[in-house]
Amino acid sequence: MIQPELAATDGKLIRLSAVSECQSHNHNDLTFDEDALDSYTDAEMIAFFVDGRAAPDEIFALKHAREMGIRVPTVHRSIFFDDPPFPSAIIIMERIHGRTLEHLWAEIGWWKTIRLALQLRRFAQIMRADTSTTTGGLVSGFIRSPYLDGIYAPLPHSSPAAFTGYVNWWLVNCRPTLVKPRPDLSLQPLREHIFVHQDLVGRNIVVDARDQLWIVDWGFAGYYPIYMEYMGMHAPFMPWSSNSWISSWMARLARWRWAFLRFIVLGSSRPYQRARDAMIEVYRRSCKFRLERAPDSQPDGPDFTDEPPHLISLVVGIPGL
Repeated sequence: MIQPELAATDGKLIRLSAVSECQSHNHNDLTFDEDALDSYTDAEMIAFFVDGRAAPDEIFALKHAREMGIRVPTVHRSIFFDDPPFPSAIIIMERIHGRTLEHLWAEIGWWKTIRLALQLRRFAQIMRADTSTTTGGLVSGFIRSPYLDGIYAPLPHSSPAAFTGYVNWWLVNCRPTLVKPRPDLSLQPLREHIFVHQDLVGRNIVVDARDQLWIVDWGFAGYYPIYMEYMGMHAPFMPWSSNSWISSWMARLARWRWAFLRFIVLGSSRPYQRARDAMIEVYRRSCKFRLERAPDSQPDGPDFTDEPPHLISLVVGIPGL
């Protein structure tokens, strides 16, 4: 069923590639190893097909970002498979040749950090200018966030007031006899939300041979409060750190450089501290009481929040990249 679709790429198909590390939704407990990308065969990659209901949001986010002048992979084609109970999707897109910022971070110095940060700042400013009075994905309006883990997600296309009400419910009204209400962390709704990536960590930022930044993995992108972008730029995992004094000191410097990069890109962290504390508390409670239903939530149960679906992509080699 899949082979005729693959043949339509006119021989330019390299192989299947995951946008980010993912786990199969068909419960086969297979985990994608991105470092082994070039050793996988197409037949092996088929086992990693996952929930494709978020595909339109990611595809449109990629196209929208590119139209605004942000360097992202070009989407060449999308294929949908209506296989119940988990419809799947693949995206045929340009492969960006380069290294992720996560892998480069131990090798670059302060000057290159500044140059890369200025590129990312320009992208962030472009996205910040794109506003909406709703929340969620650009097509479906479904609200997906690493910090909202409850079964019942906020209503699609929620207004800023409704989204904030959903967040505040977890802080104040969720199981008040079991967890202490936190009205001190309650948030005020914003007038508008902005277009955010929501996962701007090192693994999703690719640096090509010309030191140009490319942003990948737009699965969480959509219109959200500005503080969601700040929270998405948490310090990346430092794979070179160890218990030795020298390595620990290098890891500390690396974290300082990341904080410096984030400051250049998004400014001071002070305006986001309250929201950060609030969303961390919401995450803890939504993990512990996943079946709780806030008033401003979907009535029909699990959808995207059950497990974040990361799409499988077909990556096409583009000369010169």
